[in-house]
Amino acid sequence: MGTYNGSCHCGALSIAYQTDLVPADWPLRACQCKFCRKHAMLSTSDPGGEVVVVLRDSAVLNRYRFATHVTDFLICARCGVYVGATVENDSLIVINGRVMDCAEALLERTAEPRVLDNESAEGRIARRRQMWSRCRIEVITD
Repeated sequence: MGTYNGSCHCGALSIAYQTDLVPADWPLRACQCKFCRKHAMLSTSDPGGEVVVVLRDSAVLNRYRFATHVTDFLICARCGVYVGATVENDSLIVINGRVMDCAEALLERTAEPRVLDNESAEGRIARRRQMWSRCRIEVITD
């Protein structure tokens, strides 16, 4: 299993994405909701993989919820970069491929547009259980 790293602009939130998939095979999705479009989200996940989100300080994590209120959108409180979204008490995550160190390779590909406006909260959670990666959030204090 390979590990791929990424972070927000200031480095306060970092990601270690463990997956058997090479970046050329990462599924790329472009949600068409207003939030994701405004943040130029390039969603990716691997249900067989795991993501560790590392916080240098617990105060840097800003959680934003909207619409069905079942998803926490993880935004750096210092630099404002959206790194990913979690559900079910942070047990599942989708990451923003644009924050990954290998993002240039991802940007050469076309993401699958996804319109999910009419999906129920229960439907969203069920779909995410099948598609999103396992998640762990760790706070590291120096």
